[in-house]
Amino acid sequence: LEPFQYDELREAYEKYRAVYGLVADFDQLPVAFRSALRDPLLLGLVGEGFRRRQVPTEFAPSDMVRLFIQGLLQTGRLCEDDLDFLENELMPLMIDGGNYRNRINAQQIRRASAAATSIRYDRSSGLVAASSAKPYARLVDAGILEEQGSPDDHEVSFKHERLFDFYAGRRIRSLLDRSGQD
Repeated sequence: LEPFQYDELREAYEKYRAVYGLVADFDQLPVAFRSALRDPLLLGLVGEGFRRRQVPTEFAPSDMVRLFIQGLLQTGRLCEDDLDFLENELMPLMIDGGNYRNRINAQQIRRASAAATSIRYDRSSGLVAASSAKPYARLVDAGILEEQGSPDDHEVSFKHERLFDFYAGRRIRSLLDRSGQD
């Protein structure tokens, strides 16, 4: 999508505000922040990340992915296990040994999902139980990943290139940190 024109931005923000229940008025947002929201992806991340909450005005647009993920964790749409699965099972399939692609196939996902066990301690009940929803499904439902193709033969990628870049950067940083320790 192309960036919103300045004359379209107020209307677009108000529509996102109505859908996501954003608390802040458009005029309350700093000018630099409003300018960053011309990017439809950033506006969508703000909507998803701050659903029915006050939009913080003291952060840089470069913090949006982190804040978006934090919002998904706080609302329960994702849990830490999902992010562990993403970073430790899926990212190595996308970035490893010269491979740098925002795409993996259904067979790779099935193997990664089978290898990941999601067991959690429920503090309120004191019970240990296997998670009923798989981390992969929650990542798709939350709009982090998307599937293209048929149910039996599909590819999976990050829904937005910025999300891929964010996690690819984290993966590369961890590989560099590990190689520096050797």
